[in-house]
Amino acid sequence: MAEGWYWVEDFVQAQFKYEPVIADRVLAKGEKMIVLGPSEAGKSYLLLQLAMELATGGEFFGRKIARPFRTVIVQSEVTEGEYQERVLKLLSSYLPTLGKEMLALVTTEDGKVNTEKGMALMTALVKAVKPEVVMLDPLRAFVEGDENDSSVGDKFFEAIATLQKVGETPFTFVAAHHVRKPGQDSWDD
Repeated sequence: MAEGWYWVEDFVQAQFKYEPVIADRVLAKGEKMIVLGPSEAGKSYLLLQLAMELATGGEFFGRKIARPFRTVIVQSEVTEGEYQERVLKLLSSYLPTLGKEMLALVTTEDGKVNTEKGMALMTALVKAVKPEVVMLDPLRAFVEGDENDSSVGDKFFEAIATLQKVGETPFTFVAAHHVRKPGQDSWDD
């Protein structure tokens, strides 16, 4: 049978694996999540805190993280020094429960996954870290072209799907995406 389709009788009898990452069906293993908000709304801190909760098996917005997940954040928004300051602001709360190899941090300008160079970098990263969760911050830094163009978006998510097949099991994907502030460029809430 071709991948991805079933006769209804086969579908309801199949044994599909479902592994929650964040309880209450907020996010499951292998799924994708985009955090949207205007510039300086706190998306990067939100992702960093979520990464620490994922890596320690804590809670997020009152929802239980199923267990600790090996997580990597790849960021391209600020310098390593500024990112280090952000990490240090949150880290002391998590140190007692954060395993040594549960959270990896990467700063790069070369991670555009819909390019050959970016895909090679990200493939090497996924092979080395073996993450269960991959976070990109901000999304636009990892897309060659206009991330709001559907054909560019399609190629980006095809690349993410390819990366998800690199490891033993597909990683869960989370990204921060900037949207315009209300009132900018004739855009309104």
